[in-house]
Amino acid sequence: MKNEEVGYRHIWIKESSVTIIPVADLHLGSPASRFRAFKEYLKIHKDDYFILLGDLIDNALIDSLSNVYDQECAPQKAIEKVIDVLQPVRKHILCAVSGNHEERTRKKVGIDIMKDICDRLKIPYSNSIFVLDISVGETRYGSANRMNYIITCAHGYSSARTTGAKANSVEELAKIVGNSDVYMLAHTHQTLAFPKQRYLVDRRNKKLLEQTHWFMNVPPWIGYENYAARKLLTPPAPIIACIRLSGEKKEIKVEMR
Repeated sequence: MKNEEVGYRHIWIKESSVTIIPVADLHLGSPASRFRAFKEYLKIHKDDYFILLGDLIDNALIDSLSNVYDQECAPQKAIEKVIDVLQPVRKHILCAVSGNHEERTRKKVGIDIMKDICDRLKIPYSNSIFVLDISVGETRYGSANRMNYIITCAHGYSSARTTGAKANSVEELAKIVGNSDVYMLAHTHQTLAFPKQRYLVDRRNKKLLEQTHWFMNVPPWIGYENYAARKLLTPPAPIIACIRLSGEKKEIKVEMR
């Protein structure tokens, strides 16, 4: 049965290892957006791969929480700037999901901003959850010799204020897709990365297998907004999450730059 709500893509990356950068909460249009830094980062790391986790534009509307009078550019201009900056790396963007800021327009007038961006860039897209099924390895001698990884991602929805509550929201993804190697959310502007381990029963070989799952809440590309300060939320750390997948052995490394 085909599921229209959850996106899926299988891709074979013919390299000995892969570096994936999750990109979220750029909020282009907000005065606190780190768009210039993001633009420079893409120029230097254009050979990496990327996952887009929503809220790429601030999309301030007259009745939204964002202040339309503080915006540095209107939503349409922000859309064009996002497309222009992503165009050179579009073939290295593995997938994209929508955020709550883009969702404002879809709920009001039925226009899916992130879908339009992804259609123009030819990026696989889901409005909710996306599952990436990635094979990594240079071998030409059958899929059994490649390393396989599953990444499940969504923008997220949590209004949690504590670090523990935000970690709990990431773990909710594991209730939807049970065998992912990496689960990632955005939205909270709180950077988190922690592994958890479980046992799987290998009935064919009559033994237990260990599987490590990584849970991530990825860092935002935005500074300290006035809205966050008024709500007494902590400033986001200006760091970048990096996931390395080996094509030679089943190995995941999560780094913060």
